[in-house]
Amino acid sequence: MNRKDFLVSTRRWPIALESCQQGFLNSKICSASPKLISTSTTPNINSSSPASNSKLTFPPSTAEAIPPVIHTVAGNLVNWIEKEGGSVLSVYVSAETCTDSGQPCGWGLRSARDLSPGQQLIRLPLSCQLTYFDADEQMAPEEEDTRLLRLIKAVPEELWIAKLALKLLNQRSMGSESRYDTYIKNLPATFPGIPTFFGKDAIDAIDYPPVVRQIQKRGSWMFKFSRDVLARLPGTSLDVFGGTLVDINALGWACAAVSSRAFRTRGPSRPAAMLPLVDMANHSAFPNCEVRPLADSNGGIALVAKTSIPKDTPLTLSYGSNLGSDFLFLDYGFLDRPCPQPHEAVSLRFDPGLLQAGAFLSGAQGPSGKPVDPTLEDWRLERLRSLGLVDTGADVEVTVRREGRSEVDGQGGLRANRHGGIDSDSNDQDRDISNSNELSDSEFKVLIDERLMAAARIMMAACESDLEGDSSSSPALSPLVPSSPPALTPPLPASSFATSAPSRQGGGLLWLDLATCRCVAGLLAIALSNFKTTLEEDTSKLQEAGVDPNLKLAIQFRMGKKRILKAAIRQVREVENLVITQMALTQNGGEE
Repeated sequence: MNRKDFLVSTRRWPIALESCQQGFLNSKICSASPKLISTSTTPNINSSSPASNSKLTFPPSTAEAIPPVIHTVAGNLVNWIEKEGGSVLSVYVSAETCTDSGQPCGWGLRSARDLSPGQQLIRLPLSCQLTYFDADEQMAPEEEDTRLLRLIKAVPEELWIAKLALKLLNQRSMGSESRYDTYIKNLPATFPGIPTFFGKDAIDAIDYPPVVRQIQKRGSWMFKFSRDVLARLPGTSLDVFGGTLVDINALGWACAAVSSRAFRTRGPSRPAAMLPLVDMANHSAFPNCEVRPLADSNGGIALVAKTSIPKDTPLTLSYGSNLGSDFLFLDYGFLDRPCPQPHEAVSLRFDPGLLQAGAFLSGAQGPSGKPVDPTLEDWRLERLRSLGLVDTGADVEVTVRREGRSEVDGQGGLRANRHGGIDSDSNDQDRDISNSNELSDSEFKVLIDERLMAAARIMMAACESDLEGDSSSSPALSPLVPSSPPALTPPLPASSFATSAPSRQGGGLLWLDLATCRCVAGLLAIALSNFKTTLEEDTSKLQEAGVDPNLKLAIQFRMGKKRILKAAIRQVREVENLVITQMALTQNGGEE
């Protein structure tokens, strides 16, 4: 799926946010019938109208189909970029189709001819980048409205998307007087697939608390900010929208536009920027292009070919080399298929009770062969405290992640990404992925948060002396944690245990390794069982006719989480079997 299927939807937000009243405050999502709008028209803004009659929202209309390929759809945008001192070379705009469904899924960029690595395709001076500037920045092409900066400052730092969204709405309300009018008129009227605007059924179907909490938090903030702040601006000296009432739908539209298009070109601590035309390049975990700062300009950037690119090839960017499905899903409204992100993860909330339940479920045994007694004694509590997993303010989030080869920059230099600012260059060798559509399972392994593994080991130890000073130290368990050898290294063979850990010969503490594996496997099984449906049920649901696109996306998202947990359980069981083998070998004097 490409860039959230923008420009092809005929729907307004799937929920009428302004009709929810207190719904967001109660962490509930209200649904309403969608309204048709045109994807080829600009939202109706008349900043010269009286405040009482002016509202920044979307006019209903009849949607128009997208032609198969349009080379001149952004012609006026190209002219504007060139007028501002930028350039557009060897690039054209094309209507793309989704690889999994074959259906139209929005605009993208393609190469107009064969391209060489390092070739600049689009150059954008700072004046073409829709952004705002902090008071201490000296590079602003024009002075910022202090009222707008004050409004932006009222937005929490973690909602950086909303900060830039206010700048976008400010410029949109100016109409033709805005420097960015041409760019804004080329923005999509809708951004389908954004979970913040899902209906209740689709949100329920996500069934993954970390993401659902984020959706509720974002929706609640937008509702309260539009009601308590934006609605009170028209007619006051603080109004930066020319008397236009900015409702929650307009705020939602702007946040969606920013989340799907913004880059942090000036670093992670500076405001993000929207990059006209460049932002039409779709995402790939293994992109053929990148955004680089221009050394000979004051804040300018360029879209640069990263590899050799044949003519008519889609031009792709990485929206963040370390982003997992949570970010892609929340901010861009798509899942990276068929080539998944190499950093997929499942977040779990640590609780000693879950480890106790995991040990009971899996039948973890102590050195005497009896069930482990994982009572939370003082020494265990102190050890868990040293890991930062207990007490008020503790970081109780632990992860199980799918790790694999991530793309690297083989050409050196810096590259801008969407969330993390400027990426450092890498000395790793490039991987030939120009024709790769999917990474094989053999290129991935599952890594379990080492704090979780250490905590399980603490809970399974019969006494504190069993931990030997380092609660997570065990060659047997090293393939499961991030501090292990490289991700593609296979699990340690049983024959290596005796030489790498002589203190374990004769049975030693291998029982503790075994108990730890079983405890963690039990915990993962509990986490998997907390989903309301099985993978088989999800697969069956997706095969039904007429499944709502948002519901389908939610189901696919939760399926990815379940697959990670199942893979983790399988890998823990593999290590468990190796430990059992080694225990048998040591009991037989090392003979096969």
